[in-house]
Amino acid sequence: MAELFEADFDIKEKLLPYKQALIDDYYNNKDNRGYSKKVNIPEVVDIIKPQWLEIIQYHFHPLPQPRGEFKVWGYVQNNTNNRSVWHNHPEAELNTVFYLETPKEGGELEILNVRPLENKFSKELIKVKENKLYIMPFWTYHRPKLQKDTNERICFNVQYFTKDRKRLLQRNGINW
Repeated sequence: MAELFEADFDIKEKLLPYKQALIDDYYNNKDNRGYSKKVNIPEVVDIIKPQWLEIIQYHFHPLPQPRGEFKVWGYVQNNTNNRSVWHNHPEAELNTVFYLETPKEGGELEILNVRPLENKFSKELIKVKENKLYIMPFWTYHRPKLQKDTNERICFNVQYFTKDRKRLLQRNGINW
């Protein structure tokens, strides 16, 4: 598997009451151009932040001091409004993603596994699950796959920033 792992993140029921507000906020933002936008609903950020920090603090030790404001980014997608672009998050130490609800068909997370010493790469398709947080190092290229459902799917992204760009040591001993 790619440099990615999943952690239990029991958040769906807490965020469902805000689903329509999140969708409306996303589509009403004239600057989103089909990409993620900062979630500006304080109640949503207040729900996500403590659980997210607990997971990150558990899996990475010692954890360098974070910098900057805690931001949550949202991306709304359906079968006609979507972008599937390879990207990574070079400005962050690590990147996390989770989904409020998963589509029945499509909408997977695709990871690009790069092995530079062998001059090879491969793609890995992750069938995302609800109530899971997917954690990856900043350099991991990934993209959301297109979905076939007409219902909006909300994907959330939260990044961890540090001042010194120290590599992180996972609790399981893997150094990122």
